[in-house]
Amino acid sequence: MIPNSVKYVILLFFIFCLYYLVGKKYRKLVLLSSSLISLLVLTNIFTLILFAFISGFTYYFGIFIYISLTNRAKKIFLIVGIIANIAFLFLLKYILPAYMPYNNYSVIELVVYNIGVSYYILQCISYLYDIRHDIFYPEKNYFTFVLYLIFFPKFIQGPIERASSLIPQLKLDNDFNYDNFKSGLLLILIGLFQKAVIADRLGLYVDTVYSNVNSYVGPSLYFATFLFSLQLCFDFSGYTNIALGSAKLFNIHLTPNFNKPYLSTSISEFWKRWHISFSSWLQDYIFQPVQLKLKIIKGGGYKNRANVIGIFTTFVICGLWHGISFNFLTWGIIISLYMCIGIFTKQYRDKLKKLLKTENHPTFNKSLSIFFTFNLITFSWIFFRANSMNDSFYIISNILTGWNDIINITNINYLETTFFYGHGYTKLFVCFTAIIYFLIVTNTKNYFESEDITILNKIGWKRWSFYYIIAMFIMLFSYFNKNQFIYFNF
Repeated sequence: MIPNSVKYVILLFFIFCLYYLVGKKYRKLVLLSSSLISLLVLTNIFTLILFAFISGFTYYFGIFIYISLTNRAKKIFLIVGIIANIAFLFLLKYILPAYMPYNNYSVIELVVYNIGVSYYILQCISYLYDIRHDIFYPEKNYFTFVLYLIFFPKFIQGPIERASSLIPQLKLDNDFNYDNFKSGLLLILIGLFQKAVIADRLGLYVDTVYSNVNSYVGPSLYFATFLFSLQLCFDFSGYTNIALGSAKLFNIHLTPNFNKPYLSTSISEFWKRWHISFSSWLQDYIFQPVQLKLKIIKGGGYKNRANVIGIFTTFVICGLWHGISFNFLTWGIIISLYMCIGIFTKQYRDKLKKLLKTENHPTFNKSLSIFFTFNLITFSWIFFRANSMNDSFYIISNILTGWNDIINITNINYLETTFFYGHGYTKLFVCFTAIIYFLIVTNTKNYFESEDITILNKIGWKRWSFYYIIAMFIMLFSYFNKNQFIYFNF
């Protein structure tokens, strides 16, 4: 029941109808039952039992933290609760697949087996932390807490919701809202367009190169990495739009995850725009506590070092959260180096701007910053996408080779082998046409997802033309490969 499948659309339609047909007091039960069935279908009964244990453990520890009379007791319950949840994460995501007798399982089946655990464990940790710091009171109803963890539109890949944002919404008795219904369907349509028409087509070219990097040199390696930057963003934002749209059908507003990330002018700004629910989670529950602790221990003069250690710790954990591998660890370290270098060179960069008088040309200044930021992020994606460290090092060591042959760019054979990778130009042309059309016509506040979908406010023929063209793109040019959403693996 993956969000870009026919099964998901049919089930969503069934849940939507049932939700509004039953009485208000049964609507939460419909969502809870649907979410639990989704979890069972995607995994198995053993995973469901483990989830019941994790959710029950976190639920009662939240109560223990709240009712404890001393700060020391609250702290102990918090630490034990966090350590236990991290242990559950390692058990389900890394230890069981490695040591249990799953000889008959493929890698994909093992990923499906552990689906969603990385996301609801983070919600468990933030739930306990917020109770300890009086940000949120423990939820009295266990089943509402369970629904908060595995609400089916967001279960697979987030957004990672805070209890203070989602739980109050789950308690409301909302009537059918046509505006939410309309914008929800549009978000789902846009998400399918991003995934099936754009991301999956780009993936065809990216997979060809990254599955056999040793057969390619500079231009091919750079172009494939550039395409992966686009694929990852459209793939993940496509899923998030489907999740946001599905939730809005039930009058529930989830957290937007993207805000024009590739128009960022710095790495720190990028992380405020990319995977917002996760990056804000990292800031609130790892970076700030580490930074604050170091400042208390070392004093206020330790500010810059506290920032560096906090950033390094945060992004190392961020890398390892994606997977226990040197590739993800290296990716996290690279991002932390970007951030730290940005902090320590800011004053020198400002002086350079004054010296070159680029302050008088803000458009040029901004464009240059966007260009460098995008390429730095794209470079880091090499480690994120490559199958091994050897492949990563090969790409880096060869990405500047072979550029002398670029003079043959007018030769169709050269284009076919260097940039089309044997798949022809048609699929790529359709893909980039779709991207350009999408960005120009939607003109939303956040062009990957938005609560303010301005196309809904257009006059009738413009709005319906957009609907029709997007739908036709999906029906005529969808490319469904065997892979699912990229972040499905995490």
